[in-house]
Amino acid sequence: EIHWVVGALSFLGRMKEAEELWNRFSAGATVGQRIAARFFLAITYTRHAQYAEGRALFARNLREARGLRDRRALFFVKQGMGFYRYFSGRPRKAAECAEMAHGYATEDDFLYGRVLSLDLQGHAMVDSGEIARGLELLERARRLARDLGNGSVLQSLDLSLSLYRVQFGLGGEKMLEQVESRVRKLRSEDTYTESALLLELSRQYLWRGRIADARATL
Repeated sequence: EIHWVVGALSFLGRMKEAEELWNRFSAGATVGQRIAARFFLAITYTRHAQYAEGRALFARNLREARGLRDRRALFFVKQGMGFYRYFSGRPRKAAECAEMAHGYATEDDFLYGRVLSLDLQGHAMVDSGEIARGLELLERARRLARDLGNGSVLQSLDLSLSLYRVQFGLGGEKMLEQVESRVRKLRSEDTYTESALLLELSRQYLWRGRIADARATL
């Protein structure tokens, strides 16, 4: 299960340990394990603006997957392509890849994969201007994350949904109050989503003339 350990270390920001562990054990890994481990490493590289490293790993997965019939491995390949396209400002292409990834995850009965692909689809649809559809997909991902029992993914989805509802004026002042309460209790490992939520909250304060609150939030 070495690829899951690499993934956990990567998502915790412990990249040096993840890299060293993978270098030590990669020679004996299966094709599916190699593709999954590269996926997790590439996700973290991309989120930390190491785009060349992330792109190289995603591309290597694509090459290694040619002719492969392992549905779970193909999920990681397509999800990785979608993730990189999303970060490259191509949300519609990202949504297409995520939809294909969701198909592979469904065929493999891979619940975690279904959660990740719906999450990516949701964000991509929102960024494409299809707000209602994007929020619907994120809600589906949230329900599956709850079924899976993955607390960190569930919290990340909660934060994303709160972010979009405030951003698009859904729920009015009541939603803003809920987000303020949530921010005071933030204990998430997903600093990327936390940052986005705090930025949006500061913008909401600026619109309302609450300059001191905006500055403190930033």
